[in-house]
Amino acid sequence: MRWLHRIKIRTRLFLVLMVVIVPLVVLTVLTVITQNRAIDFGQKEIYGVWYNRNLMDLMYAVQMQRALIFDRAEGSAAFENQNQELRERIQTLLNKGTDLDERYGAALASSEQWRTVRAECQALLAAQEQGSGGALHQKFDEVIDSMLKLNAHVGDTSNLILDPDIDSYYLMDITLLRIP
Repeated sequence: MRWLHRIKIRTRLFLVLMVVIVPLVVLTVLTVITQNRAIDFGQKEIYGVWYNRNLMDLMYAVQMQRALIFDRAEGSAAFENQNQELRERIQTLLNKGTDLDERYGAALASSEQWRTVRAECQALLAAQEQGSGGALHQKFDEVIDSMLKLNAHVGDTSNLILDPDIDSYYLMDITLLRIP
């Protein structure tokens, strides 16, 4: 303890200040890092919700069109109007999905699957011009299956499945697992 008395008061104050400031700085840096991780985690969840919301709208439009086509009264004006509206809606949702994929596809690792879904939807729209039947029904099933796989993939990569909060877990469960 004698050595402490030999040190100047200015040096002692500096040492005490360092003993207090160094842990404070370390804790502040660790807190900022932890908060940034939580923000990034939450941001990916938001990306996933936006992405999947458009995907669910697209899936609904495709299912509505499938129901319309297989329940149609051939040649009726009402059928043609509804079919055209649904085709335009699907095309709009495909364009919106492409925009969302350009923004968030890299973060969600979904671009390849989105391109597959988009190509299948475009092929489905083209196949409708050629008629109906079992082959068209099969194409509808393939498109919807691809959309469900993309929905699950986005849920996994956007941290929606990993959400530790119980209140938002039930919302995730409904939107990713129960409803589709």
